[in-house]
Amino acid sequence: VFFRKQFVSDKPEAELLPGFTGFRLGKVCFGEISQPDQISWLVKNLGKDSLYLAFQGKEVPGDWDLFSDPPEEISVKKMTYDPWGKPLSYWLNGKK
Repeated sequence: VFFRKQFVSDKPEAELLPGFTGFRLGKVCFGEISQPDQISWLVKNLGKDSLYLAFQGKEVPGDWDLFSDPPEEISVKKMTYDPWGKPLSYWLNGKK
């Protein structure tokens, strides 16, 4: 019932948040950063009460291991690996 009441469209909302396109379900937003420099967007927009799931190769460019070398303003809460031991995803929040 909650989902049906909250989910009003199957099309993502442009600029759901500044620089973020997606869907809102209560306090939770699903979607993607619509800025070319996604790491800068994360640094600017993640607060300490935010939680963001970032993927290697999507939000995290190249072979940058965000767990070992995160930007100063971002805290990596958890990291997952692919079957070959390479970074796959990161749970992030801001430090501010």
